[in-house]
Amino acid sequence: MIGIFHQACSDLGDLAVKAKADPVKLADLAFEALIGNDYGEFDQLIRVLSPAFGQPGLERLQAPPKARR
Repeated sequence: MIGIFHQACSDLGDLAVKAKADPVKLADLAFEALIGNDYGEFDQLIRVLSPAFGQPGLERLQAPPKARR
């Protein structure tokens, strides 16, 4: 089952780039997913989404939690 989640995460990276997702919103969603990463299903999420994050999304991920709200 975990393989399905890992493949979905991998596919999500390409999809986010093609969809030109808002990098800040995408970073917020990824952050929320990683908080609930109890089984390692999102272990590679930042790596696969980093092209879609670009600098703005990566900076958002580095921001203190209070700055996200």
